[in-house]
Amino acid sequence: MKFGMSGLFLFGVMVVSVTAEPMLKYNFNNFEDGPIDGQFEWNVYNKVKDSSALSIMNELGTSEVNGDKALVIKTPDVPIRCVTGEPIRWLPGKTLTMEFDYKIAVEAADLVNNKPVLTVMVGNSLLSEKSSFAVRLEATPAGDWLLDGNFPDKGSKKIYGENYLIRSNTDVSISDWFRFTLVVKKLSEPDCFDASIEIRHPQTNKILTAMRFTDDSKDKISKSMWNAARVHVGFMAPADQYGLVCIDNLKVSSSE
Repeated sequence: MKFGMSGLFLFGVMVVSVTAEPMLKYNFNNFEDGPIDGQFEWNVYNKVKDSSALSIMNELGTSEVNGDKALVIKTPDVPIRCVTGEPIRWLPGKTLTMEFDYKIAVEAADLVNNKPVLTVMVGNSLLSEKSSFAVRLEATPAGDWLLDGNFPDKGSKKIYGENYLIRSNTDVSISDWFRFTLVVKKLSEPDCFDASIEIRHPQTNKILTAMRFTDDSKDKISKSMWNAARVHVGFMAPADQYGLVCIDNLKVSSSE
């Protein structure tokens, strides 16, 4: 898709220590323009010839000026996902936090079914389906938005279009920048987690939506995630992705 967004929208990559626990930071400014695959240990799966749907682009970061880059995710030919090469250590009793800024742009379209716009993943080094959690922000045919996925308790939350982004019937619709925060504590009891997801407008500090839940379903994915001492994060570009999304200022950490 081409939206003419060059004017739309400082860690390239940094690993620091916070109370002896790791933190990953990416603002993508030290990345080269083009596919993210292979840059600063980021990987793209599954074995696709064209990984340009997950690319670094200039002037699309939160300040929207030259030199401020972002990861741009758009509709691929086949489903692909990008994964951080650097993992975060996540043991029982520890809390994993993933935070980033994002902005979306979607074309006018009559949707028959829900379509994903943003897909966030946490899991093993491949973000494989059986060893990862995922949460999706989806556009609905009614013009509203839905936050759901295969995350702890598999809950979902409706977001009304007038509170987030009203989609135009004739033109491209572009959102404000929002901040996505995922917090998941791995409990001491096997396969159990406490989790929350929040989307906030960083300028007004207004919370757009929040989901808080406890997972004790003890399914195969929860078991795999609970037993993983190190996890990676990343983003999915599904074949039915609607529009594009820019990702900036990604931070991932594990703490008491």
